[in-house]
Amino acid sequence: MSDQPTRSRLRRAGGTALRILFPFSAMRQSAELARREMDRTKSNLIVLRELGQGARDAIAGPKAGDSRNESFDEAMARRRPEAMTAPELRSHFLWRKRIAIGAAVVFLVSAIVKVALGLLSHSTRDVVLGAACGLGGQPLMFVIALGAQLRLWQLDNHRLSVSERGGLRDFMRECPGWLRATLNPEFHRRPTEEA
Repeated sequence: MSDQPTRSRLRRAGGTALRILFPFSAMRQSAELARREMDRTKSNLIVLRELGQGARDAIAGPKAGDSRNESFDEAMARRRPEAMTAPELRSHFLWRKRIAIGAAVVFLVSAIVKVALGLLSHSTRDVVLGAACGLGGQPLMFVIALGAQLRLWQLDNHRLSVSERGGLRDFMRECPGWLRATLNPEFHRRPTEEA
């Protein structure tokens, strides 16, 4: 009986030695796993490209060749019946601007506190994280607030298309205080009030 366990141990040891000396089976399995992962990665890349294109279209809108040069009145008339009215749109963009400004203030206060605590505790990591919070959050929130302010200006002036001079450059050119207007949360005005 003691002979049988010894043989099975010897067989296992021999099989392990053969797999180490001649690892063809393991190489074949590795190649098969690598091929499957490559196929999965290709299909994931296709899905990611489609999602990225959808996100680009949602942010930038249709391609320049596809877009129509609609006037403000045409764009407002073309909307669905259940779409927001002009005062509701104004309220929406005013709240978007206020939220972006509020988030920028929160990022700035968090950054100042984190940098101050990092300096007090001599922690380079906290100083770097605080600076990253301040430097990363401010531009993003400013861009969101600027986009909302542009929409508010377009709603107030009933200008949207290139021919109506309703673009961002037109807004910046015609409003010398555009930076101040963008950073102003307009608490003195109710969201549905016209400019």
